[in-house]
Amino acid sequence: MEKIRIQDDLYEAVNGEWLKTAVIPSDRPTAGGFSELDQNVEKLLMEDFKNFAEGKKTTDIDKMSDAVELYKKYIDIDKRNKDGINPVLPLLNRIKNIKDVNELNANALDLDLSNMPLPFNFGVTADMNDATKNSFIVLGPSIILPDTSYYQEGNQAGAQLLQVWQNMAAQA
Repeated sequence: MEKIRIQDDLYEAVNGEWLKTAVIPSDRPTAGGFSELDQNVEKLLMEDFKNFAEGKKTTDIDKMSDAVELYKKYIDIDKRNKDGINPVLPLLNRIKNIKDVNELNANALDLDLSNMPLPFNFGVTADMNDATKNSFIVLGPSIILPDTSYYQEGNQAGAQLLQVWQNMAAQA
C-alpha cells in the first residue's frame, strides 16, 4: 500500500487510515469525541427531563418548571396528533389578516416580540465602518438551502435537500 505524502494531500495523509475504518452514523453529520460528548449530553438531558416530568427528580431552578411543561407537551404525541394545526390557526390568521404594509408596520414590533415569522429579519450589529457604533440591519428572509445555485432546475443535490427539508417539516 502506497503512503500518501503530506505535501501531496495533507487531509488524506493525516486522516487516510481513520477514514478507512470510521463509521459516521447515518443520522449525524460527523463522528468523533465531540459528537460522542454531544450525544451523551443529549441522552442525559432527555433522561433528566423524563425524570422531572414523572416527578422522580426536582429542582429549585425557577424556569425549569416551564421547560418541563414544554417537554410534557412535546412527548404527548397523541394530543399533538389530535390537535393538529388547530393551536396555530389563531396565529396564522393574525398574519393572514394583515392587509397592507402600513398594517404590517403597525404590528411588526408586537409580532416580532411574539416570535411570529415576518417576511424579513432585523436586528442590531456592530457597524462595519466603526466598531464602537451599532447599526440597525434589515435582511431578507432566510433561505432553506445554502445558496441560489441549489434552486436551479436540474440540480439534483438541491432537489434531494429540499425533499429532506419537506419531510422534516412535515414530521415536526
